[in-house]
Amino acid sequence: RVSVFAGGFSLEAAEAVGAGDGLEEGDVVDLLSQLVDKSLVVAGSDGKDRFRYGMLEPVRQYGWERLKESGEEKEIRSRHAAWCLAFAEQADAQLREPDPAVWVERLEHEHPNLQAALEWSLDREPETALWLAATLGHFWYAHGHIVEGRRWLETALASTGDLKTATRARVLRFAGVLSEESGLYERAEELYEEGLTLYRLLGNSEGVATSLNSLGALAFAVGDLDRAVALTEESLSLKRELGDSRSIRKISLNNLGEMAQAAGDLGRAQTLFEESLRIAREEGDGWGAAVITLNLGTLAVEQGERVRAEALLLDALRTLRQLGDEDGVADCLDSVAGAAGMRGEGGRAATLLGAAEAAREELGIPIRPVERDRHERFVALSKRNLNEGAWAAAWAAGRAMPLQQAAEYALSSGSPSSTTDDTPPAESGRPAAALTRREREVAALIARGLTNRQISTELTISERTVGNHVANILKKLGLRSRTQVAGWTDTAGPR
Repeated sequence: RVSVFAGGFSLEAAEAVGAGDGLEEGDVVDLLSQLVDKSLVVAGSDGKDRFRYGMLEPVRQYGWERLKESGEEKEIRSRHAAWCLAFAEQADAQLREPDPAVWVERLEHEHPNLQAALEWSLDREPETALWLAATLGHFWYAHGHIVEGRRWLETALASTGDLKTATRARVLRFAGVLSEESGLYERAEELYEEGLTLYRLLGNSEGVATSLNSLGALAFAVGDLDRAVALTEESLSLKRELGDSRSIRKISLNNLGEMAQAAGDLGRAQTLFEESLRIAREEGDGWGAAVITLNLGTLAVEQGERVRAEALLLDALRTLRQLGDEDGVADCLDSVAGAAGMRGEGGRAATLLGAAEAAREELGIPIRPVERDRHERFVALSKRNLNEGAWAAAWAAGRAMPLQQAAEYALSSGSPSSTTDDTPPAESGRPAAALTRREREVAALIARGLTNRQISTELTISERTVGNHVANILKKLGLRSRTQVAGWTDTAGPR
């Protein structure tokens, strides 16, 4: 029965899925202990003082064959999907609490299980798949799973085309958000409009207000400022009629702040951002507060307030990095680069800009059209005190940095390196013992030329966890790039 799990499982999950049909819940821990003793199941900590079980893949495949022979497969897969949905709902609520980092980590651990539940239920329990996709929408958006999340959402929509429910409308909106983040603006508008129509059909005024706000944000993203303001104001007016839901009003105020900034009304933008930030903090919305703080910091760069800008941006960067919002981290790097350019640190600015560009390419998230002019201004600032060759070298060094390392670099007070060759520095002679077993495995895969996404598939761990391992490898070995890691494995060799 536990062979149904992918990427490991907790005792709680094993009890929910494995008990029943002659097996009492209290017997599960004893049976797992017997399986551990026979080396059929492995057990250990997940690094956060939580116990977790797993199986080697050949053993899991053997168990899977026995499960199919037993005739219980459908029932156990259904229980697994139900457990995943209950876990996702619990996690989704916690992600909006003041300190969601623990639940972000738990979601990353359970991501293989969530993927397995989605894949199975799409064919056999499509409404469960739709519900699970709706529940995971915020996690995918805010914590670095933009492209993957969009694919799951689109697939869930395709399998439930005849449904007319609020859950489907919610999935339409999230699919629109992730399409917008991916630069698929026409598709995003189709999804938002379909969701708006469905919310109106259902008489769901709060959903209508949210959809109008999303359409306004999309209009802003593509540079249609007049339409953006009109839609967002309409959304905000409806929210006030509904009792002024603070969490929704916070989003509209932030969006109006971005629109005021784009229109050149920087004072109004600051007022709107600060009001939105106040609500986020009162609600205990750590991620929302970080995003708004990033906007305030970017605004401060444009206002010429470098010291204030850096304080705000680094505060936002710490939180977004902790929460795994890789898109938000890349945006922070851009704006920190703008502040560095103001201070005359062209090399540092160019390095950060290069790192942000490389991260966006890997994530599949382009700069929004409305932000391109500002980005070009930040690039121009980085070039003021630097010749073309030095700027290009610093930019290339940034592009070679993994995102986690670039974030550390932005948070540091050091100056950018003047060298950009890939010859390992003296520290690269550090022995393999400096790395953990998992880090040596990751280093070997880097040497083979695998991307973070490919490594995550190879080792059955999340892409975010791979990124953390890469950053730790570079830091421990005193290296600057993945190419240097490959050179290190040739000489030291992960043993």
